[in-house]
Amino acid sequence: RLDLAVQAEPELRLVGERLTGAGCTLLSSALRDPERRSVQAAWHTAGAVPVTRAPLPDDLLGTALLPPHVAGKTAG
Repeated sequence: RLDLAVQAEPELRLVGERLTGAGCTLLSSALRDPERRSVQAAWHTAGAVPVTRAPLPDDLLGTALLPPHVAGKTAG
């Protein structure tokens, strides 16, 4: 399931995104500072650290920027 929050004025930008599947949040992003042109994103990983966090641009979907499957230590 993909949920999006969009701001239309004064210009179009993505201010939140959440991708969930099988009861797990795979990707989430939220606008933290309206002055910056980025959102703070976190996505599920199967490594030593279960969640990776980084800023992503607010004019592109995070789901389009991140690979849908990256080989890891687990089947997930």
